[in-house]
Amino acid sequence: VDIPLSDVLTDDLPRDRIDLEAVAVADEMEELKSSIQARGQKEPIEVYRTEDGTYQLKKGWRRLTALRQLLSQSGDARFAHVPARVETGEADRVLRYGDMVEENVVREDLTFAEMAQVAITAARDPHVPESDPSELVARLYGALHKTKRSYIRSFVFLLVALGDDLKWPKAVARNLGVDVARAIKSEEQAAALRALLAPCASEEAQAQVLAEFLDTAKRGPAGDRKGPEPKQKLEFFVGKTKV
Repeated sequence: VDIPLSDVLTDDLPRDRIDLEAVAVADEMEELKSSIQARGQKEPIEVYRTEDGTYQLKKGWRRLTALRQLLSQSGDARFAHVPARVETGEADRVLRYGDMVEENVVREDLTFAEMAQVAITAARDPHVPESDPSELVARLYGALHKTKRSYIRSFVFLLVALGDDLKWPKAVARNLGVDVARAIKSEEQAAALRALLAPCASEEAQAQVLAEFLDTAKRGPAGDRKGPEPKQKLEFFVGKTKV
């Protein structure tokens, strides 16, 4: 159905993008807007109805945002409505999260940090029975290879352990994030790493802190690095034979 843009709300289901403001002004958004201007909105968004009858967005945040920007910039009435598929019946809340991320996961357009954040957000959702984000990874990303699900769980642990002190989670490379998550063995280590990350002013500084932490974890504390044990010479006799 065609729905007025003003009737579509986006405040019920948290988005799968960590930095929505950056996505809204990215070059890809301008390309999408150009496509819609030239050919119209071909792929509908997906919405569901809440108990009060309002439409809430499930899939298609970029398409909806592009139309809103076009309407604001041009005032053209043809951008005032959006074609939408409307979910019918009662839906599982977790399935809605899964539907939201499905398209971007297939397109490999989400970072492991963003996929992990969806699981964390869903686990904190009062309407979702599961409260363990690691357990939700299997439900949300069941179609992915088990290795990728393992990576997502590592990033779940990393994001929970480091919280807001990890300012640029999307910038953390897969291997670095997974290795750092595995290297954090205690809350004391996590707290120390948070303290080092907090003053970081750039993605590069953050990556350096994570790399140095990982290097230290691999080598162990200075006091634990011991040289090789001195060799001992042991001799004894069995009869006339010296061993």
